[in-house]
Amino acid sequence: MGSPKKSVGTSFSWVLYRPFVGDNGLNVRTVEFEWKVGLGLPNGIFTKDGVMKAMESILDPCKGVQIRSNLKALKDLALKASGPKGSSTINFNSLKELLTK
Repeated sequence: MGSPKKSVGTSFSWVLYRPFVGDNGLNVRTVEFEWKVGLGLPNGIFTKDGVMKAMESILDPCKGVQIRSNLKALKDLALKASGPKGSSTINFNSLKELLTK
């Protein structure tokens, strides 16, 4: 899930995903339905109509605001987790300790 994490970490104001191979379908479902920070293309097919519909949804005052709000909240959680006393840092240090014993 590298691409979704990069999108959240770099504060894209919206994310549009097209599943291609491997775990991309899972990424789309996670981004669109779990995190609610982006949209997938209908049936994963890249068409002008599909992109236009997705863009209209993202730019819609209600839905677009919600997506950006969710994205900011997720980014804040990621930054907190990766901070000096965050859970990701603590878990990484624990792993490092286990591996260097």
